[in-house]
Amino acid sequence: MSPTPPPFLIRPTVSHHPRPESPRPFQPPPRWTPSPSHAKSPPPPFHFNSPRPFFRPIAMVSFFFAP
Repeated sequence: MSPTPPPFLIRPTVSHHPRPESPRPFQPPPRWTPSPSHAKSPPPPFHFNSPRPFFRPIAMVSFFFAP
């Protein structure tokens, strides 16, 4: 009767261990880093594409106004 309570108490303790909590808080930080990186990645390509399409309409308008 005495050897039965110790194993039962040890089992829930090991299961309640902060093991599942360790990987959980560790995952949030890596997910937050890609968020800001992704937001900074789109701005550069958008800026590069902006001057190209802008120059095209200006040249077309200039040609239309020239003649």
